[in-house]
Amino acid sequence: IIMAYIVRNVDVLDLKPSTGVGIDLPFNGPTGINTTYTTRDAVKANLLNFILTGKRERVMNPTFGSGVRDLIFEQQTEDLTDQVEDLIVGGVEAYFPQVQINTLNVVQSPDSYTITIYLNYSVINTNIQDELQINLTNGGV
Repeated sequence: IIMAYIVRNVDVLDLKPSTGVGIDLPFNGPTGINTTYTTRDAVKANLLNFILTGKRERVMNPTFGSGVRDLIFEQQTEDLTDQVEDLIVGGVEAYFPQVQINTLNVVQSPDSYTITIYLNYSVINTNIQDELQINLTNGGV
């Protein structure tokens, strides 16, 4: 009998719990910077950083960032939801090719001037699956 199975990759850094993998958000650690110690946490922090970064905001990489925050003052319509989804999907495909979006929901709350982004994603060829929820208001995150 031949049995098929899927081989999943484990990042070598995940096998060393004291080795930092990336930078976490927010910047409120003892030195101003917090460290992520797993690939799961690093990917989540990177996606959060991407979604909250505006176009032309990142030095030496002006195309990085979703630009979603620039839309918070726009009139909340179906087109706005589509624009937010397009910015996130296009950016994740361009900057995070190892990340697969499983579910992306953008919910508008016109009464509170809030846009909630719910993103469920997985990292290709790994067992990593996680979710991210961001609430954007016209006063900030």
